[in-house]
Amino acid sequence: MNEENESVPWICHVCGKKSSTGVGKACSLCFKIACDAHIKPLPLKSEKFGNLELKLVCTACSENLEGLEGEF
Repeated sequence: MNEENESVPWICHVCGKKSSTGVGKACSLCFKIACDAHIKPLPLKSEKFGNLELKLVCTACSENLEGLEGEF
């Protein structure tokens, strides 16, 4: 099978949008799939090194992070 031509259906856990085109992105905190409208990169402190790293975070998790993400 050719992986480039395969599409895997996915559902955004925030809005329920179903798609079989493109790829959903996994949240770095809850590991659930979200569509582009409900996921964004946020600077979060690395547990291992303590520095800020950009991580993809869904809007559901980001609501719980208000004031905790790093500032540039």
